[in-house]
Amino acid sequence: MPEIIAIDPGQKESAYIVWDGEKVLEYGEIENGLMSIGLAGNWGDNHETLVIEWISGFGIPSGNSTFETCRWVGIFQQAHKGGAYLITRKKVKEHLQAVNDKFVRQALIARFGEPGTKKAPGTLYGVTGHCLAALAVAVTYFDLYLS
Repeated sequence: MPEIIAIDPGQKESAYIVWDGEKVLEYGEIENGLMSIGLAGNWGDNHETLVIEWISGFGIPSGNSTFETCRWVGIFQQAHKGGAYLITRKKVKEHLQAVNDKFVRQALIARFGEPGTKKAPGTLYGVTGHCLAALAVAVTYFDLYLS
């Protein structure tokens, strides 16, 4: 099974997760310039599939931070030699049957189990916030297109 890099993009830094369809191999938040360099280099070569959360219209005015994030999504797509797949947050929520981020987290815990503790870590141990959002993107892509 190919490894998936999933990104929850941000204006200045983005969260990423590397997932093999069963377990989290790596995760973190990194400055966007470093992310694009990594995707263009060996790090990007080692992972066959790149999936990025895409920002879709919300029907409300958007600020500069939203447009800056969109710009970085394009840079990440271009940097990764294999291109990238885009999945909207709406698609992720529909797939996980979640109405908001709290329920996305609950859906992932239902699938992978409780995060656990330092002494007894679970699959999701340490994966929080934007990294959890990146995992939701990876899971959605995997379920819809690879399984």
